[in-house]
Amino acid sequence: MERICVEGINHRTSELILREKLYVPANMLAETLSGLLKTRGIDECMILSTCNRTDIYYVYSGKDMGTAAMEALCGMKNIDFKKHAAAFYLFRGSRAVEHVFKVASSLDSMVIGENEVTGQFKDAFVAALENKSAGRVLYALFNAAMAAEKRVRNSTDISKGAVSVSHIAVELAAGIFGTLKGKRVLLIGAGRMAQMAAEHFRKKGAGSIDVLNKTYEKAVDMSKEFKGAAYGFGSLKQAMENTDIVLASTGSVKPVIKTKLIRGIAAKRNTPLHIIDIAVPRDTEAGIKNIKGVFVHDMDDLNKHVEKNMAARKSGYKAAEAVIKHATGKFEKMLIMKDLAPVMQGIKEKIYGIVVEESLKTARENKLPLSAARLVEKNAVAVVDRIISTHMNELKKRIDAGGDYESFIKLIKEEFKI
Repeated sequence: MERICVEGINHRTSELILREKLYVPANMLAETLSGLLKTRGIDECMILSTCNRTDIYYVYSGKDMGTAAMEALCGMKNIDFKKHAAAFYLFRGSRAVEHVFKVASSLDSMVIGENEVTGQFKDAFVAALENKSAGRVLYALFNAAMAAEKRVRNSTDISKGAVSVSHIAVELAAGIFGTLKGKRVLLIGAGRMAQMAAEHFRKKGAGSIDVLNKTYEKAVDMSKEFKGAAYGFGSLKQAMENTDIVLASTGSVKPVIKTKLIRGIAAKRNTPLHIIDIAVPRDTEAGIKNIKGVFVHDMDDLNKHVEKNMAARKSGYKAAEAVIKHATGKFEKMLIMKDLAPVMQGIKEKIYGIVVEESLKTARENKLPLSAARLVEKNAVAVVDRIISTHMNELKKRIDAGGDYESFIKLIKEEFKI
């Protein structure tokens, strides 16, 4: 259990600018996982990188790894680890497992109860499997995390009426304008986040919902559903001139909305232009915030909005947290018993070998028939099984009670010279 570790950064510990730099896009996962596995002591690892966090979940051998994993990632990203050390968290053992379960169950999300992170967690594990960086321990951790997430979802109201980042973005827009009725909306990007946002904009009465995407055909398909216009990236200027609200959520690693472009558009507008950028890394260049009449709202702004308006979501947090704590304890016991299995098997094999040897010796010395020799052996094995069973029952009691099972295991090894 102590070999499981988490190192990471999230929306509570750092500003967006650092999260952007540490973001690991899908096309960089294989290379990054490979680099982490080259870090001495890391046996298994997976990376969960989203708009609000970059976490490294890993299993290490030997001495305490400290912050070696995050230092390695910072090295790959050309980031000064020491300069930003205060923004990173480090959890080991039970605390690490509890954190993983909370993340998978959306208890550690910016929007508590949203279900998007669960899908992202699954994708992160699949990527680790595909890149052969996940092994026996992370496989067990993943399955336990999914079981905990299911129990949280089914036995608490934490996900009741759950919202998403896209929903919060639309609520932010509605708060800015008072009403979205008749407003023109432009979605830049046609992925899952944009699709969810479009649904919310429609429910809020937006006048038109246009779609701009790198793949024009995808923009056409989505714009038909929401009865808007479709644009390719070559028509970005035209699309932005005819809108009130822009919601950007592409997967680009570099800004797609340039300062020079927006400055030219703003000079011709008589009304403010609001850009809600929910992409990480951001889709907007930093200089756009300084243009008069243009207002950019990024993930940090959404986080502030959430903190003011999500108090009700926390009503089921304590119940969900209790589920997570129980799941963490259960996983710890399961992992201990798995680690113990080869120890107990070694004890059995060693003692059974002695039993067979002594039974044959007794049979020869007393000139017993084969049937009698086997009876002696059978009785001796029964005695051995009772001894081992007694040790196992005592060990289970200590584990269940949270007692000092490690010293007991040490004693068993010493007794049987394992």
